[in-house]
Amino acid sequence: MPYEDGDSNTDTFALELATTENMVNCNLDCQVIIGGDWNVDVSRNWCHTALLDSSLEHMSLMLADRHIKCSVDYTYNFNMQRFSCLDHFLLSGVLFDESVLSVSVRHDTDNISDNI
Repeated sequence: MPYEDGDSNTDTFALELATTENMVNCNLDCQVIIGGDWNVDVSRNWCHTALLDSSLEHMSLMLADRHIKCSVDYTYNFNMQRFSCLDHFLLSGVLFDESVLSVSVRHDTDNISDNI
């Protein structure tokens, strides 16, 4: 997903969310798990956060990192100076409520990506 830095990225972000919503709505008989680099830190009060939250509500999905069993501290770092949670799993409500035992991240030293 595009990072939030202007109107064109917001339009692209909204379009991708609409595509995701359409896919979920075409499969209402399925339980859903969607994971990826959403480039949204939900602790920030930014436009993309509001768009994601609205879309989650429309799709009846929950963010795994909002689960009571979540211990994720960060999923992205910039030179070990700035830390954010930009990678998320979206879950159907029943999976969120009944199947999540824990939500965590492994900070392996072997991982050369800045996203965990």
